[in-house]
Amino acid sequence: MLTGIALKLRYTPQNLHNMKTVVFFTVLAFAVAAVLACNPDGNNQPECTSNNLNVPILIFFTILAIGIVCILSCKPEGSNKPECNDQNVNASVRNFWDPTHYWLCETAGGEAKSVKCPDAQGFDADKGACVPFKEWKWTDPCPPEAKEAKETKEAKEAKETKETKEAKQ
Repeated sequence: MLTGIALKLRYTPQNLHNMKTVVFFTVLAFAVAAVLACNPDGNNQPECTSNNLNVPILIFFTILAIGIVCILSCKPEGSNKPECNDQNVNASVRNFWDPTHYWLCETAGGEAKSVKCPDAQGFDADKGACVPFKEWKWTDPCPPEAKEAKETKEAKEAKETKETKEAKQ
């Protein structure tokens, strides 16, 4: 069974693009931190006090967290068209807009091609192949573990509340 992050990455074929995004946000965070760095011996630098000493560190981790959240987010409104690279050449990728098509990268750096399944077949992302519609089942393009985690937490809290009430009686 895959973990939550692994499921999200599994449904995110644009990992190379996402890594570029992480690198961009990391460099941006370091640049902002360097600009705001407190240097007590420097001229025209902010005054070093206990209030602003940790601001660059806070900014860095805030920007880094935003970048990670953006990367791990699934975008079901998109078509899921991958950017072709060495890791996804000849790999079938689900098309979020059309269950009778899937994306296929023939060369690294090339454009992903939309491939149509044979008549009366739909693309099964779990199998990575076209299957007859009687075997095909729609699945949520984004993993629902966040929703499940919330429901599990609520069920656990309800159970604890019930047990507490029973213990008092």
